[in-house]
Amino acid sequence: MAQIHSTAIIGKNVELNDNVEIGPFCIIEGNVKIDSGTKLYNNVVIKTQNDDSCIKIGKNNNFFSFSVIGSTPQDDKFKNEPSNVEIGDNNIIREYVTINGGSNVGNKIANNKNLTKICNNCCLYISSHVAHDVYLEDNVVLTNYAGISGHCKIDHDTIIGGLTGIHQFVHIGHNVMIGMCCSISNDIPPYAIVSSNKDKISGTNIIGLKRHGFNNKDIHLINDFYNDLIEKNILINDILKKYQDINNDKINDILEFIKNQSNRRIFL
Repeated sequence: MAQIHSTAIIGKNVELNDNVEIGPFCIIEGNVKIDSGTKLYNNVVIKTQNDDSCIKIGKNNNFFSFSVIGSTPQDDKFKNEPSNVEIGDNNIIREYVTINGGSNVGNKIANNKNLTKICNNCCLYISSHVAHDVYLEDNVVLTNYAGISGHCKIDHDTIIGGLTGIHQFVHIGHNVMIGMCCSISNDIPPYAIVSSNKDKISGTNIIGLKRHGFNNKDIHLINDFYNDLIEKNILINDILKKYQDINNDKINDILEFIKNQSNRRIFL
């Protein structure tokens, strides 16, 4: 049975599974479903935009004080259409995090519409922002004050540094590390690192790859690719042709990402 503090406001359409904890002064209204083991500490707001919208929250999530889930998309084109949010399991949503609902424009990269989605095991730290139609895959970390604009997709095991802003419609590949205070306006391929003082691809996320158990051969090969990519005297088409013949799974990930890059192009 859910544990609900006496000061919390729970709407009539809200569905709470077993072992959900709702702390003081929380507000949950609209078509909201929260699965077992999820905890709202205090002053959390989870609210749908209209009767056609839905917020689904999975198991064992932690929502800290003053986080707001399902708020109106910050987009003048939004006309009160269905605006859904899905949050998976085992996520940490820290203080003052905002997660906006989706819109009719959707996310072409993730092939979603009217949906903002956060998968599993993500950490959204203090005052980070997830805008409308954003898709975060598993194990994504947004550190303090990071902001993800609308329609972006962030692939799994990627870390976004504090005070970094991501332009709308950008695709960030998996196993990427972006430093603090960056301004990202274009796509970032898998395994790359972007340093805070250059605001462009500066090399390979070597530490991250080691933490995830990548072998030395793959790390060296990925590093060779990015060293070639950063060199301005080598044409990108020549680089792609050179590495296509290697037939390495990790390199193929990068080549496929570049082949299918969004309209924002690659961040160089």
